[in-house]
Formats: sequence, C-alpha cells, structure tokens
Amino acid sequence: MNNNQLSIQTPEGHEIDVNNSDLAKGIIKFKPLAATVVGSWAELGSVGGYWVGADCKVLKTVRDWDKSNEDKNVFKTEGQALASLALSQLSQLKADVNGEWVPEWSNGAMSKYVIEICYNTFKVTTTIKYNNFLTFKDEETAIQFLDNHKTLIMQALPLMS
Repeated sequence: MNNNQLSIQTPEGHEIDVNNSDLAKGIIKFKPLAATVVGSWAELGSVGGYWVGADCKVLKTVRDWDKSNEDKNVFKTEGQALASLALSQLSQLKADVNGEWVPEWSNGAMSKYVIEICYNTFKVTTTIKYNNFLTFKDEETAIQFLDNHKTLIMQALPLMS
C-alpha cells in the first residue's frame, strides 16, 4: 500500500458493485459486467470452434479465424457442428416427403403439422402461426417422419433449441 492507496484487481468479467459495497467498512463487492450484444458479424472479431469439412468430418479450428465471409461456417461447439449434419439431412428428407408443399406461415387459416420437442419428448401437433423447422403437409406424414427419423432429430437438437 503506497500513499494510503489500495489497488484492487477485479476478477475477469466483473466490476466493482458500487451500490452494494461499503467502503467505510472495507467491504467491496463485485458484479458481473453487463452483457453486451454484438450488433453485427463484422463487430464480432475472430471466431474459433468447429466446422464441417468437405468429407463431412467435424474439425476443430487450429486458430481463431478471421470474421470474414469465408469463416461464417464455424460453429462454437462440436455438438452444434455435428447437429448441422443432422439438420441438413432432415432438410432433404422433409422436402422429399412434403414434395412441392411449402407452409404458408402468413396464412392463419391453414393448419400445419409440426414435430414439437419439449423436454426431449416428441409429439406431432398442429399450428397455424408458430414457425417450426419440422413442418409437414399432414398429420400422417409428420407421424411417419417422426417414427422413421427420431434418432436424426435428436442429433439435430443443439441447433433446434
């Protein structure tokens, strides 16, 4: 302590909680820094994580990548990268069973049949306005799709929640 001055190093990601500290009693409390939401991809900075190679293998980045357009395919976690493979397969399978049918989300009179996931439990339900990736033209198709592809749907969950 020099010149009756005490320097305190705040823990990373925290700041001094002025409102709840009592300097007269020597009590200093800390609070987490307020979360900031990045306004755009360009403001993000470098990214690191996992990406899917041309041979569909999930690879870890060996360095933090630049935030350029070439690096928008980097997932934060390995689970998300693996889930992207399952999601792409579901996209193709769903298009195959739905044919040319595409849900019209702006049409509140048109029922859409969706596979809902709640607490890792699946059910087919109907909706008129809530967008859902796993949407089908009729209930029978949705039930059959769920029965046939439950494992693949489970693999895609990290990107569907």
